[in-house]
Amino acid sequence: MNRTVVFLSLAGGLALTALVLGLPQMGTPPEPIVVVHPTPPPPAPPPPPVVPATVGSLTLTSRLSHPYVPAGTSEVFATFDLSGAQVPGSHRSPVNLALVINRSGSMSGYKLAQAKQAGRHLIGLLNDQYRLAIIHYRVGRDPPDTFRAEG
Repeated sequence: MNRTVVFLSLAGGLALTALVLGLPQMGTPPEPIVVVHPTPPPPAPPPPPVVPATVGSLTLTSRLSHPYVPAGTSEVFATFDLSGAQVPGSHRSPVNLALVINRSGSMSGYKLAQAKQAGRHLIGLLNDQYRLAIIHYRVGRDPPDTFRAEG
């Protein structure tokens, strides 16, 4: 019983000390509340110029999807156009080309529509000298022979 009384007395004393030391001092005034009004964002800079870089017989042109990358942007796209100089009397060799389209669940909806549009654009650039193979894959239950032509 004596031990219990001693332990309870010590616990009460510690609690009282913590309470007294934790009280704010009455002599200091409260800190003023500072209200900071956000400044409007600076105006967007003009888009960077598209400058073709020509070295020898190649021309490289690049563009970004945004004129600048603001904080918090998760995606930025770059477009690079590479073109060769036209040489009089030259003959272009035929090209064998393979287009791979992912039809898995992660490519559904807008992404798949964009991939199809890019494929159609590529096909529109080809002529009779080109040979094109279209490869599609999908991880899942569909066997490879179920691919259908769409639009």
